[in-house]
Amino acid sequence: MSNGQQSYAIATVGFGCILLGGATELVVIYLFVPDFVLTGTEFLYLQASENVLTASGLGFLFYAITRHTTDSSKRPYASSTDEEDVWMAEDLYDD
Repeated sequence: MSNGQQSYAIATVGFGCILLGGATELVVIYLFVPDFVLTGTEFLYLQASENVLTASGLGFLFYAITRHTTDSSKRPYASSTDEEDVWMAEDLYDD
């Protein structure tokens, strides 16, 4: 697996954690506590688990983005000795 593919896989895990963080309360309330009665401690644990999942998902996304931009050797803004590898934004527009 190349570095670009690995960073996409890490980003997928991050989005999955964010999705699980958003769905945690719905799953717990509708499946495990059908009478909708939670004590204060249970509600605190539920909110903490949602926040941990969401924060870890954002952390995975941040790591994937920074890994993708630092490991990519063919960045358009990278300094290179080969003239063929370097291109500028002006090259995209033909006047």
